[in-house]
Amino acid sequence: MKHLFSSEIFWGTLIIIFGVSVLIKAIFGIDLPLIRIIFGGLLIYLGVSMVTSFNKKSDTRTIWFSSFSSSQQSIKQPIKDDYRVAFSSIRIDLRSVPADQLPPKITIDAHCSSVHLITNPDVPTIININASFASTKLPNNDTVSVGNSVYMTHDQTIKPELEVNANLVMSNFEIY
Repeated sequence: MKHLFSSEIFWGTLIIIFGVSVLIKAIFGIDLPLIRIIFGGLLIYLGVSMVTSFNKKSDTRTIWFSSFSSSQQSIKQPIKDDYRVAFSSIRIDLRSVPADQLPPKITIDAHCSSVHLITNPDVPTIININASFASTKLPNNDTVSVGNSVYMTHDQTIKPELEVNANLVMSNFEIY
C-alpha cells in the first residue's frame, strides 16, 4: 500500500470507474456523484495515514504540512533512506555527505509537495523518477510530468554508488 497512488492499477481503476459512471449517466440517466465519493475516500485515506504514520522504521522521515531541510551539516545525523512527504516542502542536500555515510538507496515518496534534491558531484548517482501529474526539472533541462524517467549524474559506464527512487504525485521535483 506504500506506493498506492503511483501504481498503474490504482490510476487504471480510477479511470475505469469514472468511465462506467459516465456510461450509467448517459444510458440510464442516473447521476452518481462519483468524483465527490472518490475525493472523500482519498481524504479519509490521507487522514488515517497521517494519524497512523508513526515512524515504524528508524530510518524513515515522514513530513506532513511542513518544511524540512536535510543536510549533514545542519542536522548532524546520517541521511535517511526513506522520505515520505505530503503537502510539504523538503530539501535534501547530499553535497557535504561522504560516499561512505550515504545509504545505498534513498526513496522519496511525495504527494502534493515540493522536493529539492542536491546531489554530490563526487558520488555517481542514478535517479529513477516515477511521476504522476508532477513537475520534474532535471539538470540537463529535461522535464517529466507523467511516466517514468531515469537520470544519471555520471557517464553510463560508471557504476552508481547511490540510487534515488522518487515517486511523485502532483508534486514539484528539482534536481541540482
